[in-house]
Amino acid sequence: MLVMLNILTLEQAIGYVAKSHTTLGLFYGVIVPFLFKKIWRTQLSNLDHLPLPTIQYPKALILESIIFLLVLVFFVVGKMLPVSVLPVTIALLSAVLCLLVTHCSRIDFVNNILCDVDWSTILFFMSIFVVIGVLQKTGVISSASGFLEIILEKNIALGSIVLLFTIGLISRVVPNIPLVLAMVPLLKEYIVNAGFVGAEILAPNSTTPIPTAVLPLFYAMMYVATLGATCQDCFSVKRLYKLLFQLSRIGQNLR
Repeated sequence: MLVMLNILTLEQAIGYVAKSHTTLGLFYGVIVPFLFKKIWRTQLSNLDHLPLPTIQYPKALILESIIFLLVLVFFVVGKMLPVSVLPVTIALLSAVLCLLVTHCSRIDFVNNILCDVDWSTILFFMSIFVVIGVLQKTGVISSASGFLEIILEKNIALGSIVLLFTIGLISRVVPNIPLVLAMVPLLKEYIVNAGFVGAEILAPNSTTPIPTAVLPLFYAMMYVATLGATCQDCFSVKRLYKLLFQLSRIGQNLR
C-alpha cells in the first residue's frame, strides 16, 4: 500500500517485508512450540483413508491465478508505465475478468454472485471513506498534524511509540485501509511542519521521496494498523457493524 501511495520505493518495501517476515517467522517458530506443546507434538495416524481433494475446474483455476499474479505486478509497476494505470482501474478490470472466467466456466452465474455480495458492508466502508475525505477537506487532519508537531517536535522515536498505541486502539473500530489513507496525509503534513522535508511533498502527484529519518513513523503506522483490528476480535469492524444493526432493529421494535 505504501508503494502505491508513493511513501516507499519498491526496494524499500521489499526490504521491509523481508525483514519483518523473517523476524515474525523466527519469533513464532520459537514461541508457538513452547506455548502449544501438546498440539505441536500431536501425531495424527490413519490418514490414508481420507479422500484427497480434487480440483474440479483446473482451467478456471489457472486463468484466475494468472489474473491474480498480473494484479500484483500491475499494483507495483502500474504507475511506472508510459500510460499510468491506477490501482482502482486494475482492481475493477481484474474483478470483471474473474467474473467472466467464473461465468464462462459454469462455476456460477454473475446474477448469483452479485446476489451473494454483502452490499451493506460495502456501503459501510464507502461511508467511512467519505468521512475520511470530509476530514481532509475541512482541515481537521491538517489541524491534527499541527497538534502532533507541537507534542512530538522532531522526536521520531517518541512519535513511533505514540502511533503504535493510538492507531492500535483506533484500528479496532475503524477499518484499516481508510485509517491508513487518513494517516498518510497527516504524517506528511507533520514532517513538513517539523522541517524534515519541503511542502512540495503535499502535492497530489508529488514524487518527492520520504526522508529515511522519518520512515519509522510510516512503518509503525502500517504495522499496527494491520495488526490492531486482530488483537481483540470483539472490537472488529464486522462485530461493531452487527452490533449497530441489532441496536437499530431493537429501536424499531420498541417503537
